[in-house]
Amino acid sequence: MEGIASETVDQLSPKRVEKKSPGFLGLRPFAWRSYRDLHRQYAQDDQLRLKNLVINGFVSGYIREREKNGKK
Repeated sequence: MEGIASETVDQLSPKRVEKKSPGFLGLRPFAWRSYRDLHRQYAQDDQLRLKNLVINGFVSGYIREREKNGKK
């Protein structure tokens, strides 16, 4: 569960969303719109949420735990 929570926080990170938003003269005036669009996509699309948040989070959390316990 920790991996899924971490992946969700990472995917919805303001800095990550800002980097993906369109830029104009070095500024990111559409970062908030990009964040709202991403949040709406996750809220409305179960498959996208499952693929990007749950599965990626589970796998990364599992790998982290195995590495922490020395079992590769």
